Amino acid sequence: MLIQEYRVVMPLSVAEYKRAQTYMVAKHSNNETGDGEGFEFTVREACHDEVRGDGIYTEKKAYLSDKLGPWLKQFVPSIFFVCEKAWNYYPYTHTEYYCSFLPVFSIKIDTVYKDDNGNCPNALGISAEQLAVRVVDVIDVADPNNIPAAKKGSVVDLTKFQSQKTRRGPFKKGWVQRTEPVMCSYKCCTVSFSVWGMSNMVESQVAKSIHDLLSVVHAQAVGWIDEWIDLSEEEVQAYEKAMREDMNNKIASTAASAQEAERKGELKGAVDTVQRNSKNLGLGGQVLSSLSGSITNLSGSLSTWWGNANK
Repeated sequence: MLIQEYRVVMPLSVAEYKRAQTYMVAKHSNNETGDGEGFEFTVREACHDEVRGDGIYTEKKAYLSDKLGPWLKQFVPSIFFVCEKAWNYYPYTHTEYYCSFLPVFSIKIDTVYKDDNGNCPNALGISAEQLAVRVVDVIDVADPNNIPAAKKGSVVDLTKFQSQKTRRGPFKKGWVQRTEPVMCSYKCCTVSFSVWGMSNMVESQVAKSIHDLLSVVHAQAVGWIDEWIDLSEEEVQAYEKAMREDMNNKIASTAASAQEAERKGELKGAVDTVQRNSKNLGLGGQVLSSLSGSITNLSGSLSTWWGNANK
């Protein structure tokens, strides 16, 4: 099991980021939805915690079958998804991810947002045992080197960017010490892949993918500031609702087509075989090697994720 804490520092306040996050998650997720992949919102309801107070509970399905290699596709359901469950008590959230066909894999994330520059030693109050094995990864959203090459076209270069409405930016080296407002998203991620001989490799690959995705989505939140900064909470919620409905319509349309194709025998699913084989480790090294690489790609597709309080 890997415990990694990401600290994402941004030129925003915690109050501003509540709107930025909702807008960013909705827009980014909708951009990633189409052609059989993307996000479907299945549950959104009020929840309550005795310590945190009132919040929002959501469930999403991230359909990602095209991220699997062609060899591995023979062993998984034709419609493969990752389930996300999120409890949002802003400025604190808890999020969990599970694979639809792989019970040995899970990711759990606790997040808290603070108006500081990432210098809090234990923002989430984790135990001494967890602190002893925790790895801290500080992410500078303005560092172009943090953005994967494949995503550079979707992210503005914040070292050259200046907001027309707030006049914030450009964010040159050392901006964290010079800029106000400034805030940090502290995310403690627990990654578990319970397969002997594969855990360390897969967990490390997933941790790198989470780093990449957090870098992208938080840079987008800053780069899109002129789109959301003047929106009220109600306007942002209306935008999120419209994007949620659009994503669900896209997924429903694709699912209907896939089901029709399956009835004609054009697609194959073997989820029972995978579950049966994975329990007795009969998958073999070739499948596990494919799976480790596939999970890396899968984690890189979970926008909401892994960067988000998830409305």
